[in-house]
Amino acid sequence: MWSSTTKTYNPLGDRIPAFPASPGWTTEQIGQYARLRRRLVRLSAAVITHPWWSSVPTGEQVVAAWRSSGWKRRRRAGHCG
Repeated sequence: MWSSTTKTYNPLGDRIPAFPASPGWTTEQIGQYARLRRRLVRLSAAVITHPWWSSVPTGEQVVAAWRSSGWKRRRRAGHCG
């Protein structure tokens, strides 16, 4: 059993939520997480250091990133919150 360190609002009074202990990750899951995390870091670095970004004016880079991500198309299709 573990408890949150933060109180949550409850109309019946503050309470600290408690949850049953999880069995934890298997050795295979830990390895898979580590591999995926390394891949995420490597791909993120490739994206943010890509030469294309130097062609976009500094003040427009955030807008360009949103446009290139296809965020609006996914949102319209109901794939984003």
